[in-house]
Amino acid sequence: MASSPGLRRPNYNPAGLGFLKGAQFSGALQYYGTDTQTLRDGLRSPTLGSADLRSDSFFATPTSSVLSHAFAGGRHRLAYSTFLVTNENKLYAGSRGGVTDDGVLQRTSTLKVSWRAQDQVLYLGPSYALRLADTLAIGVSVFAARRSQTFDLAADEQRDEHDSQTGAIRQAVFYDDYASVSLSDWAVLARLGVMWTPTPTLSAGLTLHTRSVALRGEGHESVKSA
Repeated sequence: MASSPGLRRPNYNPAGLGFLKGAQFSGALQYYGTDTQTLRDGLRSPTLGSADLRSDSFFATPTSSVLSHAFAGGRHRLAYSTFLVTNENKLYAGSRGGVTDDGVLQRTSTLKVSWRAQDQVLYLGPSYALRLADTLAIGVSVFAARRSQTFDLAADEQRDEHDSQTGAIRQAVFYDDYASVSLSDWAVLARLGVMWTPTPTLSAGLTLHTRSVALRGEGHESVKSA
C-alpha cells in the first residue's frame, strides 16, 4: 500500500521553490546504472532438470516535473509537481530443453518460464513556498500517491515428436500456464520544508513528512491454464 513505512518518497524540499524567479517548468528523467540478478535453479522440471532465471533491469532516480509561478513580488510561489518513483521493475526469464528417444519416438521438449515484478508510485499535488528573507524560505506540499504493483508468472512447454518408423512429425504445446496479480491504491500525505541559502553555492534544508493516509485500493487476479 502507499502507506507502507518502507516506501521511498521523492527527495523533494518544497521550500526550495521560494528561491526561484518568475514562472518556471522543470523536468528530469535520470538513468544511473543497470542491475543484473540471477535466480539459481529458478526454473525446475522433473523431466528436463533445472536452469537459472536472469533479470536485467536499470536503476533510475525519480522521474519528475514541476510547474511553478511566483506572485506578490516573488515572495510567494505556487507549484504543481509530479514524481514517478520505481521501487522495483524486474523480469526474470529462462528456458530449458531436452531430448528423449525410446527407439520409436524422439521427443524434443522446450520449457520456458518468466516472472515479472513491478512496483511504482506516482505522486502528484500542489506546493506552496514563502520566502521569509533573501536567504530563508519555508514550504509545504500535499501529495496524492498512487502505488501500482504487478506480479506475473508464465510457463509453457512445447514438445515436438518424431516417429522414426513413419517419419511423422507432431508439434504440441504440452501446457501453457499464466497467472497475474495487480494491486493499486491511493493515499494522501504532506511534506513540510525549510531551506537556508547563505550563498549562491551553499544551501541547507530540513524536511518533515506526515504518515500517508490510505484512501482506497483494489486488486485483480487472472489465471489461465491450458
